[in-house]
Amino acid sequence: MTDEQKKYLEKIKKLLNLAKSPNPNEAAVALSRAQAMMRKHGFEIGDVMLSEVGSTTTLIDKLNPPGWVLKLLKAVDDAFGVTHVLTEEYDHASWKRRGAVMFIGIMPNDEIASYCFNVLYRQLMTDRKVFIAGLHKNCKKATKTNRADWYCLGWISEVSLKVQPLVVPIEQKGLIKSWKDKNLNITTYQARQAKDDKRAIDAYLNGKRDGAGVSIHAGVSGQDSAKLAYIE
Repeated sequence: MTDEQKKYLEKIKKLLNLAKSPNPNEAAVALSRAQAMMRKHGFEIGDVMLSEVGSTTTLIDKLNPPGWVLKLLKAVDDAFGVTHVLTEEYDHASWKRRGAVMFIGIMPNDEIASYCFNVLYRQLMTDRKVFIAGLHKNCKKATKTNRADWYCLGWISEVSLKVQPLVVPIEQKGLIKSWKDKNLNITTYQARQAKDDKRAIDAYLNGKRDGAGVSIHAGVSGQDSAKLAYIE
């Protein structure tokens, strides 16, 4: 959609809002103008409704992220009433493919979700590296990776307990689904899961301990759109 089309969509939305006026004459004029503008520029009412949906993409470390990343994404989805899809982008600095996540929701929730995911993801990656550095030097690389996966699952489980899901009206859920069906060709993805390990419970509990200082929740009307805190 061009910038000019977006401009006309915004005008149409404003006219449709005016059409809800309790003044019959004002409402009729606004509706008539909105309909005329839609006919002139080839818009349908569905186009106007779908324009409420936005998407924001952010880079992640892996093209094929492990299962614990999906758990973190689910927590963010719940907090901000969005959904996500895994995708990829080219890093213009290195011209290599990078993993990416596209958040989709009623604007501006997609942008807020992307921002909060970035903060959480960076903090978790930092904590993960510290955890791996503390493992016995004789541990194999695969063992360290697996235990770090369990650590991350514990960290995320603690964050998820504090999430207050944002209730999304069924009409908005329908718009988000319609946007995805119209704009994306989605396939399934099988993520790598953490394997059984004799020290898995220790790693998991360490993660829960370190994740206890993290909270994330959506704001309410008239307050900040989102809040995220990390307490050392």
